[in-house]
Amino acid sequence: MIRARRKALGVTQTELAGLCGVGARFIVELERGKPTLELGKVLRVLERLGVQILARHDADSA
Repeated sequence: MIRARRKALGVTQTELAGLCGVGARFIVELERGKPTLELGKVLRVLERLGVQILARHDADSA
C-alpha cells in the first residue's frame, strides 16, 4: 500500500526519504514490510504520504 501510494504521487524512494528525513534504505525496508522498523519514522512517512491509520482498543480483549 505504501509503495502504491508513493508511486501514485510520482515520488521516488529517494525523494520520499528526503522529504521524510529518513534514509532511502528505510523506505525500501518499509515497502518490503520489514517488521522491526522504528514506529515514529513509519508514522512520519505515512503522514507525508497522506495516509491515516486508526488505532482501536477492544475492551473485550483486555
